[in-house]
Amino acid sequence: MNRRTVFEVAEAALEQSEEMRAKWLKEACKDDSLLFKEVLSLLGSESMDTQKFAFTPPSDLSDDLSGTQIGIWRLNRLLGRGGMGSVWLANRNDSELRMQAAVKLVNLQLARPELLVRFKRERQIMADLRHAYIARILDAGTTNDGRLYFIMEYVDGKNIVRWAREHEPDLETVLRLFRKLIDAVAFAHRKGVIHRDIKPGNVLVTADGDPILLDFGIAHTVDTGEASKLTLEGHVLMTPAYAAPEQIRGKRATPRFDIYALGLLLRELLADHYSSEKSENPDSFEEETLAKDNETAVFGKELINKILGSIFARALAENPNKRYVSCEDMLADLDHLLAIIAPSSVASRSFNQKGPGQIPKPGMGRRASDYEALAQQSIQDSIPDSNFTTMAPGDVLDVDSPMYVERALIDEQCFEAVARPGSLIRIKGPWQMGKTSLLVRICRHAERLGQKSAAINFQIAEERTIQDLDAFLKWFCAVISRKLKISIKKLDEYWDDIFGAKDNCTAYFEEVILSEVNNLTLALDEVDRLFEYAETANEFLSLLRVWHELGKTNVLWRKMRLIVVHSTEIYLPMNINQSPFNVGLPVSLPEFSQSELLTLASRYGLDWNEDQVEVLMKMVGGHPCLAQLTFYEISQKKMNLDELLATAATEQGLYANHLKRQLRFLEQNPELADAMAVVVNKGKPLRLDSTTAFKLKSMGLVKQQGNDVGLRCELYQQYFKDRLEYKP
Repeated sequence: MNRRTVFEVAEAALEQSEEMRAKWLKEACKDDSLLFKEVLSLLGSESMDTQKFAFTPPSDLSDDLSGTQIGIWRLNRLLGRGGMGSVWLANRNDSELRMQAAVKLVNLQLARPELLVRFKRERQIMADLRHAYIARILDAGTTNDGRLYFIMEYVDGKNIVRWAREHEPDLETVLRLFRKLIDAVAFAHRKGVIHRDIKPGNVLVTADGDPILLDFGIAHTVDTGEASKLTLEGHVLMTPAYAAPEQIRGKRATPRFDIYALGLLLRELLADHYSSEKSENPDSFEEETLAKDNETAVFGKELINKILGSIFARALAENPNKRYVSCEDMLADLDHLLAIIAPSSVASRSFNQKGPGQIPKPGMGRRASDYEALAQQSIQDSIPDSNFTTMAPGDVLDVDSPMYVERALIDEQCFEAVARPGSLIRIKGPWQMGKTSLLVRICRHAERLGQKSAAINFQIAEERTIQDLDAFLKWFCAVISRKLKISIKKLDEYWDDIFGAKDNCTAYFEEVILSEVNNLTLALDEVDRLFEYAETANEFLSLLRVWHELGKTNVLWRKMRLIVVHSTEIYLPMNINQSPFNVGLPVSLPEFSQSELLTLASRYGLDWNEDQVEVLMKMVGGHPCLAQLTFYEISQKKMNLDELLATAATEQGLYANHLKRQLRFLEQNPELADAMAVVVNKGKPLRLDSTTAFKLKSMGLVKQQGNDVGLRCELYQQYFKDRLEYKP
């Protein structure tokens, strides 16, 4: 049963009068007895008369709960109190691990039905939201005295505004931090959750400079599209100083509530002159808000002024219909600004540093009318060509690159998998599909979870080392040790010819690496580099399989997560029982969809529509690297789309390097070249033997259409038709 359905029915039941609740609930649940029981349980049926729903709160405990034991957790000290209860710092009180956590307990003095429902709903929402920048829930339950609780990760951080004042970060640092926060909010929105209470106290910045979003206590779920109407003492729950105008007026919740709050928070971070003294009276909101909206942070350079002004205007528009439609739209504009600031001297200026880049005092900024005009202006027209030099495609995208387009489901699956002890993630795809860019983000997420990561790209391995299994495994242990800052002096002690290289390597990992590192993510990139050396590859990969299997039964090996990345152009036959490629989480990177290409185009400052993207996809499909090349060249105004496509399939065209690489590989494999020639010349899907079809598909040249294969895009049709000999 969908837990959110239960929550929604329970909330609606609480809106009914006590006399009508039982009748209303029976009608709402109709013949669904399970739903009826779940709702009663959620409302606290043990303490309720099921005929009248008259709630009797349990007796309260002392406010001082320090020393209280909840499961394996022992409450240490009070961190804070809120409308629903208190939050305590707790220490794990067993011999297994040394950990801290935050424990949120319901306030029994306020244990009315609506608060209990809200508290339980908050627990479920946080359990559903697994994101690098959203606080994670670890456990939940009910204490022996009937007090509801949930345990979440303890975030040792500072209020985001206080952090900015203490650290005085430059503009680029703030924007990069803030885009992480927006990404977290966007993730929640995609999951159907509106936070409704984004404010400085609910965003903590860690020592690593990462924002963590907290407190979904008044969050709204939009599965059914109906507003949540739970109230507290007759008032709509919110923090008025960070609430959108329509939120204060009690309108239906939309993602634009959160976008407005994000706009206020960003303005406060940049200008430090936003007043939180806003009237809680909805009728007086408009006049006060407009007065404050006439001020904003303005930086020295006119281009930055324009883009910042446009961002504030679109985020803080009083009319929600004029506001950003989604967090992704706001992210796109921030990315335009970052593309300009990154190479600029403005990025090196502290907010409090004097000079052209300093933020003006209140009253020195543009008026609201200026921002309205700027909001109508196309941002991409303001971006000079030279500012995109740092965005050239082809390389691995930096972990914070605005040009990285998230494949939402895949990224989320990988983040969830790397959190599990002993997990194995295997990422595969043709050349330049974004495998390494995804890998670095998984490693970053693992580090965010408290793990250590060690990544190795096998392109750095020398041929003579790979050819000798003993030398290769010893080199492998040494490189991983160096990356983890572990001395390699003991390496020779674990290398004895009598045991063999694989056993030596395993012993070294057990007694040195895994003994010193509590949780390790081992990321192995370009593993296909080894495929040319079949003996070494088979032995090494079978060893990885053994380590993964050990993680299922051995506590020590459960401390390690494996990520294996390889290109699919080269195929290595292996015994199915020894291969790591048929266990763990399989991740096959697809081409970009139309919507993902539109997102990428916007991040290059291009205002493309679906028709333009469709033309591009007909030529190159959704290949990430080819799309990056296209958008980069057009954003640089070197050529337009028509000019680019006219030479696309030539040796002088934009995609020449990609095409030549594919051609070389085909020429080295004549049977594949012959098959590709047939596909190209037939011009329609046809049947090939399964092995050949599999290899061409692995190269990204063809796509499966039932039992047949057809060309992936028109580019390959045009290029290979004149270069591969067709033998009818």
